[in-house]
Amino acid sequence: MRRHQLVIPTTVPAMPEDFAADTIVQMSGPKLTKIDDGLRVILPGEVNAVRRTLEQLVAALDPLGLDPEEKGTLELVVAEALNNIVEHAYSDFSGVLEVAMNRKDDGLHFVITDSGVEMPDGKMPLGKLLEYPDDPEKVPEGGFGRFLIHDLTHELSYRRVGDQNVLRFRLAMGGVDAG
Repeated sequence: MRRHQLVIPTTVPAMPEDFAADTIVQMSGPKLTKIDDGLRVILPGEVNAVRRTLEQLVAALDPLGLDPEEKGTLELVVAEALNNIVEHAYSDFSGVLEVAMNRKDDGLHFVITDSGVEMPDGKMPLGKLLEYPDDPEKVPEGGFGRFLIHDLTHELSYRRVGDQNVLRFRLAMGGVDAG
């Protein structure tokens, strides 16, 4: 039996010229498509769409037989990545995100693209866990997501391709070695 793999290009195609901003507003929610050993989701850059995408993603990956810890890790990492895009890359305007996932022997490979604002200095912030004050009232909101993404993924990378942000990472799941 021949095994097919989703081939993710090294360059990311731009949104079509006729893909206007009002098209984004008209999207009712995430659109999930299964492709060979993977899937592709296109969603509006909105918090509610992220929530629905996570539900669809977990349901679509159910046949992989991931254990509860793996499902939790997947949801946490993808939620943090997508919510960061919505909060920061699309803080001043609307946009769409694309999540492509491919299952390979070494785990689940993700590529998330958006046309939002580029990361500061064109680089992904370091995922260091900051020291916080002992007083819970003085602990700042946020900052944990970057640490979690860095800590729970492998082969994490970010780059700007044309007018798109491209985030790539691998999750070692389904009994594969984290290597």
